[in-house]
Amino acid sequence: MGDFFWANNTRLISQVRDKLTSRERPVDTGNLYAFDFDGRNGKMIFGGHASQPSAASHIKKAPTILGLANFLDPLPQDENQILLRVLPATLNAKGSSAKIDGSELAKIARIDVNNGVIRSYGYQAPIAHAQYVLNEDKKPILVSGMAEDLSVQTYLFNSDEKEWKKLELPGNFEAFQATENDKFVVGLAGIGEEKRGIYKLNLKTLQLEKVFSDEKYDVIKLYSSIDKKTVIGAQIASPLPTYILLDKTHPDAQILKSAINTFPNEQVSLFNKTKDGSQALIWAGSDKSDGSLYLFDIKNQKIRYLYSFREAEKQLPLTDTTPISFTTSDGINLEGFYTQALETKKGKTNKLVVLVHGGPFGARDTFLFDPEVHLLAQHGYNVLRVNFRGSGGRGEAFEALGYQKWGTDIQRDIYEGVQWAIKEKGIAAKKVCIMGTSFGGYSAVMNPIRYPDTYQCAIANAGVYDLSMLYEEGDVPRIYSGKSFLHTTLGTDQAMLAENSPSKLVDKLSVPLLLAHGRRDSRAPLEHFEVLTDALNKEKKPYTVFLGEKEGHGFYSETVRKDYFKTVLAFLNQHLDD
Repeated sequence: MGDFFWANNTRLISQVRDKLTSRERPVDTGNLYAFDFDGRNGKMIFGGHASQPSAASHIKKAPTILGLANFLDPLPQDENQILLRVLPATLNAKGSSAKIDGSELAKIARIDVNNGVIRSYGYQAPIAHAQYVLNEDKKPILVSGMAEDLSVQTYLFNSDEKEWKKLELPGNFEAFQATENDKFVVGLAGIGEEKRGIYKLNLKTLQLEKVFSDEKYDVIKLYSSIDKKTVIGAQIASPLPTYILLDKTHPDAQILKSAINTFPNEQVSLFNKTKDGSQALIWAGSDKSDGSLYLFDIKNQKIRYLYSFREAEKQLPLTDTTPISFTTSDGINLEGFYTQALETKKGKTNKLVVLVHGGPFGARDTFLFDPEVHLLAQHGYNVLRVNFRGSGGRGEAFEALGYQKWGTDIQRDIYEGVQWAIKEKGIAAKKVCIMGTSFGGYSAVMNPIRYPDTYQCAIANAGVYDLSMLYEEGDVPRIYSGKSFLHTTLGTDQAMLAENSPSKLVDKLSVPLLLAHGRRDSRAPLEHFEVLTDALNKEKKPYTVFLGEKEGHGFYSETVRKDYFKTVLAFLNQHLDD
């Protein structure tokens, strides 16, 4: 089973995920399974496996629809019906297989949670990756989606003409929710040089009005009231969780405020509350906790712990993660996080692992719990994570600083982060290893090429090692807007691509190297691993290999992950030994 949600007070619906014979990680099958809270009356209500009545039956059939469905609205006025956002699959020319590449246009389906009968199926979005905004009558007002050139576009629905009208809005306005009796739609936009902030779209004048923006960080999350009628707050992408309350008088805003005050420096979410408004369900997570659920007694202002998502972590002496910042040699202020190693029997350790995040664009390291960070810290390694230029959360201009700088400026940012740690944290200059997955895997090989005297070892997982190959191999050039992403962020200059491809530069690589890869990786396919190892073999450069036979982009199987991290720790102990 995948994600699940309550359709009404007694019935739940779950996404169905299944393992392919060739892969460990389960995939969404496109089916929805409904069942009562006690486990009874289970039925597949959507997708290719939705059950069909016999031909003699007079009961309306649940149609077989190939695609993916996401919960859109519970329709509280009709407990037997919910709204789904349906992304239909594209059949190949022979009609023998279906796929979803992101270019499909979503539709709204009204479905019976008991038998899967769809009573209406329409309101097809005019743009891909569409997110619907509904009015109080549960009809669409507008959608925001992504065009093939990566821009965000918004369309207004004309209920009289049953047509969508494209709005010319600045700042890639991304609609979130209708408010104030459907007079406005609240969303996010980054206009001009400002960071991404909160704006209201006046549905009468079609003008945007700024509600809030921060000078340094993007707004990354909006919080809705439980009834989806009011936007009560927001979170910004600051190093420590920071919140803005937009409607301080709303009862749900008061609950959110109490949770923020109860769990300082933690990320919190308001999940749900009882119909009588007496109790609410709250999630809270931090650098040392992957999150716990709490029951909040609103009247008495008391919070009761329910359970944690990783109970075992409470028994471990986890160390603190602290935000850090430094200025690069070209004057850019960078931020990141430093997690101190658990002291070993020999005392305080001065060894460092630089853990590089993936992406590279839009992604970022955060303050929240990271099991990889704590595994390293538990075994005596300080951990540095740098949100290099191109990382998300600090505006489009900051992200654009990393465009076509994969192997140059971004790598210098990581290197200068190491120099900061050596100077400010007492790291031994000859006790540093670099490690990462995806773009982090690329950097784990590229950074020692650029700065050969900085590292004693490198660990690369699921990396891309020939940049020109990104246009030919893997799923990026085949998904909607994938080629636009590559053209914008990577460029097409073949000489520049070669100059920044690790597989072309292995003669400059001198550190011990651990290469990990999943044989079924479709994002960074095995060809990247093979082109790098072929080059290493030609140069007679030694390396260690860890392959996941049925693994994709990053390891999923608990057994494989355990074996991988045992290999990682043994490798680190060998090359950063005291």
